[in-house]
Amino acid sequence: MIVNRDINSVSNIPNGKYFASHYFSYVKNNPNSKMIMIDLNSFKKINDTFGHNVGDAYLIYFSKLLLKTFNDSLVARLHGDEFAIVTTKSEEEIQELFNKCLEEIRLSVDNGELPRMFSFSAGSCDATKDIQSVSAKADCMMYYAKNHFITYQPFSEIIWTAKKEMDSFAIELGNKAKGHSFTYFEKQLYTKEGKKYPLKRIYTRDVDEKPIFDGAKYDYLRETTKLSEFDNYNFNFLLNTNFGDKDKRVVLIDHTTLINSLQFNELLKSNAHHSNSFIIGIDLMKINLADFNKLIQAINQLKEAGFEVFLDKVDTSMPDILWEVTNPEYVNFSSQLWHKALVDKKSEYILRHKLDFYSGGDYPSIPVFGMVTNKESYDYLKQISPDSVLFGGDYLEPEKKLVLK
Repeated sequence: MIVNRDINSVSNIPNGKYFASHYFSYVKNNPNSKMIMIDLNSFKKINDTFGHNVGDAYLIYFSKLLLKTFNDSLVARLHGDEFAIVTTKSEEEIQELFNKCLEEIRLSVDNGELPRMFSFSAGSCDATKDIQSVSAKADCMMYYAKNHFITYQPFSEIIWTAKKEMDSFAIELGNKAKGHSFTYFEKQLYTKEGKKYPLKRIYTRDVDEKPIFDGAKYDYLRETTKLSEFDNYNFNFLLNTNFGDKDKRVVLIDHTTLINSLQFNELLKSNAHHSNSFIIGIDLMKINLADFNKLIQAINQLKEAGFEVFLDKVDTSMPDILWEVTNPEYVNFSSQLWHKALVDKKSEYILRHKLDFYSGGDYPSIPVFGMVTNKESYDYLKQISPDSVLFGGDYLEPEKKLVLK
């Protein structure tokens, strides 16, 4: 029997407390059941666009849809836009039922019942008595589905093993930060005439002097809060470092750290007096266009505090408006962009346009090519670039290990 305290007041569906108290009996009576975790996609955008009343209407609609579709299963809204189901359905049946859900959502949008189409992500695994382990596995599959833009991901041992390895990596990274077990390298930047420019880029390496993470690990850290924690640690450590010269250093942080980490922004504000020594490099890799307004605001706050800005990994996906309204002092083009320009005329046209656009006007930026590895690339980039351009990379000078004092 369901009593009022077991019902979510907004969506009129069993809540997390009811789900937890009935999970074990359901699994005991249905030993081949599966647990499904579900999360609505971009639900915050619905709330921001239409208001919370409409957002609540979506939750009510989706709750009714799940109760109707999985009418012989244990269905609950855990919190926010997260739902859970324990069912005896097979993976194939679950996929088919989710397809029917999406079709019904489309019909509801077409007939005006909903103002906008929405989707969801779901993941499942075999339900056992260990509800914490089961929840973690199903949650992992759900986030895999969300990150790969698919509706439903059944349990995969490969995905689960990779997730555990990433979790172990994050713990190890945190322990290394606590023990200051990193090494640091720097790369000198050069002018078009081949003269040393008083600016160096800092790179963090592992204790064995190898890169700390590849693309997959970087993406994982960004999806959690671990990348922001790493950026905080790095910047705080370097602030207290004596480099032995007066050159400025570019300290690279991820754009998500600048947008989302209150701790990092407080660190910047309290260390504005270091703006003569450090330039904030902002990694734009895989930036979401929806984050550009927040990034613009964060960059302008940086500049108000006195820091110069070094935009990193700029490619064709970066709208020119980001440059126009923030006026960064340096723009480092992604190596993929200029590698394409070497062999493709259209890509070369785009690169030339961006070079002219960014280095011209009343507030020009200094263009940078920071990963030059051979003479052919160096000669080509010199030939198409303005006089203000800067170069870096192993062709000009290999990175040097810092002896920190």
